[in-house]
Amino acid sequence: GWYCGDNHVHTVYSDGNDTPAQIVEAARGEGLDWVVLTDHGVGPLIQHVLTAHQEALPFSEPGTFVVLPGEEFTTPNYHANVINGTVLELPTASLEQVIAAVLKMNNAERPMTIKLNHPHWSGTPKAPELARQLSALPLIELWNDGNNDNIQRTTLLWWELLNKGMKVFAETSTDSHNRKGSPLGHRRTYVYLGDQPLTAAAIVQALQNGRSFLSRGALLFVSVNGALPGETVKEREVTVRVHLQSAIPIDRIEVVHNGEVVHAFLLEGKTAFEGEVRLAVKDGWVLVQALRKEDPMPLALTNPVFVKAAQN
Repeated sequence: GWYCGDNHVHTVYSDGNDTPAQIVEAARGEGLDWVVLTDHGVGPLIQHVLTAHQEALPFSEPGTFVVLPGEEFTTPNYHANVINGTVLELPTASLEQVIAAVLKMNNAERPMTIKLNHPHWSGTPKAPELARQLSALPLIELWNDGNNDNIQRTTLLWWELLNKGMKVFAETSTDSHNRKGSPLGHRRTYVYLGDQPLTAAAIVQALQNGRSFLSRGALLFVSVNGALPGETVKEREVTVRVHLQSAIPIDRIEVVHNGEVVHAFLLEGKTAFEGEVRLAVKDGWVLVQALRKEDPMPLALTNPVFVKAAQN
């Protein structure tokens, strides 16, 4: 029931090097189950974005491989990827207005969502401040801010928003502009569809609900009292179960509760692991990340399971 994809790629119709057909070929060649075409666009003048969609969408095969239309809404202050559609907001629109437009268009027949891209990238200096002002943010993009310091700052920003009570989920993508220099899926998001077929609607709904984890080379399957990422448990104590498979040796797996590491499984170079730990918890959230030695950037990171400590 797990599928993986790339939600941030560019074609020759904005500043990428590849045609939409080449992007699809590269995504399938890298073993992805879906790709979202997100050429730069803003306002109503997005015919180039729509042309890329028209060329790529015929290659979509629900159940096998899915192409989703999208757009990187591009302003000097922030970039935000619309997933499974486009918006016609003007270039002066605030991030909050663009998010509201997407949420208004979102429906059961055609789910849509939006993510804030690379908040600490130097080209969007006001993005972190804008994120802190939001009342709602469906998704935030991790691991695409340039250097390790900025990547860590974006992770901490995400945890800060979670601690404020916002239900914001993480995802990662390549932001590839060249399929050879930046292979599609070298950062990818996995979503859990269960027994649902692989369709655009199912993928977007899983992203919306946080049934997902992020990966740079490891598979990280986690449950908290049986609940998957994105779900909620109501207990004072929880059992965190972890199942890891990795292409790269893992140094440790950390359990994070409300922004603090509360337990670490020490693997010391193993590439497979199964284990569990029982923990007392407070209201908030729990997630798990897998790290290799001397690398602050996780090889895999889950979305949170939310916790409401049971009352007497």
